[in-house]
Amino acid sequence: MKNEYVPASPALSLSLQRVYQLLASLPALWLVLLGLFTLAVTVQQGHVPYFSNPDPKDTGPLMALYYPVIGLLPVVLASLPISLLLTLLAYWRRFPLVPKRGFTLLALLGLALFLLLVPGDPWGLLEWLLD
Repeated sequence: MKNEYVPASPALSLSLQRVYQLLASLPALWLVLLGLFTLAVTVQQGHVPYFSNPDPKDTGPLMALYYPVIGLLPVVLASLPISLLLTLLAYWRRFPLVPKRGFTLLALLGLALFLLLVPGDPWGLLEWLLD
């Protein structure tokens, strides 16, 4: 039996494209939210936050930024392998996803920055955030 390519429906292709775009944007979105939260706390406190000073849960109205940063962290971690897999599959000719160069670059840039900043935690922001 011959393995023939059957084109995907336009709805499936559009759905995959939207999922791919969302997953590609998540690391960059999380980094922007973390940066905004850190900047806002720095302005509010007069110094860059560090472990237990201030407690991120006691930042008053800035909690509106704290919850998305904390809530999106596990989502971003889970999206990284899925996004990578979709990117690799998108370049395979029989997969119903057309890779867009801008979103591929956004995914790779977000992934690179995320992996540079999160595991090493050079400024101690994750230690402060997760205390």
